[in-house]
Amino acid sequence: MPAHMENVDVPTNLAWHYSSAAGLQGIIATHSLRATSAAYMNDANELRTGVAALKKAYEREKPNLTDEEQALVESAGMLRDSAVFSTFLVSASKEHDLLTLWRYYGTDHVAYSIGFDRNVPLMPREQVGGENHPSPPPGYDYVEWDEVDGHRFRATPDPDYLGVLGGQWRDVTYVDRDGDDSHTEYIRNYVARRQSAEGRKKFWVDFGSIADSPINLEKDSGFADECEVRILMDLNPHWKFVKFRESRFGLVPYIELSTSVDADSQGFVPDGVPSHLPIQHIMVGPTANPEAAKLALRLFLDNAGYGDVQIGSSEIPFR
Repeated sequence: MPAHMENVDVPTNLAWHYSSAAGLQGIIATHSLRATSAAYMNDANELRTGVAALKKAYEREKPNLTDEEQALVESAGMLRDSAVFSTFLVSASKEHDLLTLWRYYGTDHVAYSIGFDRNVPLMPREQVGGENHPSPPPGYDYVEWDEVDGHRFRATPDPDYLGVLGGQWRDVTYVDRDGDDSHTEYIRNYVARRQSAEGRKKFWVDFGSIADSPINLEKDSGFADECEVRILMDLNPHWKFVKFRESRFGLVPYIELSTSVDADSQGFVPDGVPSHLPIQHIMVGPTANPEAAKLALRLFLDNAGYGDVQIGSSEIPFR
């Protein structure tokens, strides 16, 4: 057996994205990983758990806060629900051989876990070039203006402004859905920072929960066995990056995450051929014939230019 066919020590600190064979083929063929709008995840509470827990912790802590402190919290973005529809999410695991995920993605077929280098950020792939919407809908260019001290300034944001937040793999924190001491401490620390800033007459910007804010990395402790890591991304303009696929929900928005030598300076992967993904290892899930499955996987990767990717197979018995 060739050296790159043998089971080798599995690298640590990889993000393992579980997938069907069709999903693996798509990832390799397009050199991209799909991140889907969080509003269309299988978990209906995706990106809502952290804020919901924070709200419950606040209700318990509220009697211990002064009226001034309550006003600071209630006017803050911290209790505002995340923008689930416009935040894009892709999930993986810290574990490469999890029965729970093999069952979910394998059903009656062989599944795969794809090990991504967590140190390499992924960036959104440009789908439409240019700096302005090529066919803006009615009202897209509407602008409101304000005037302060005789100076006129734009009060509505430029809908075509380019902004990308996120792209790094982050560990998920598993929490009690009713909130715990960490949420109470979060609230107390927020109040202290706000009061300190106001006391020193410092300008305070409150963005709330965006991209991979810690609160968006919280998930119900009932899912702890998944050992999840995730990439969260907020971006603009959507016309430049967002694609759509079919699902039982109808049309589902998603973006393609990839890498490119030109991406670092722009924050996105320019339209064209992206670089190969930072995949280091791929595991074949439980199967009656793991050696045949590895042979096919090896040939597939070699033909696609991923010949340096190591492969292995699950140690979980096939049933």
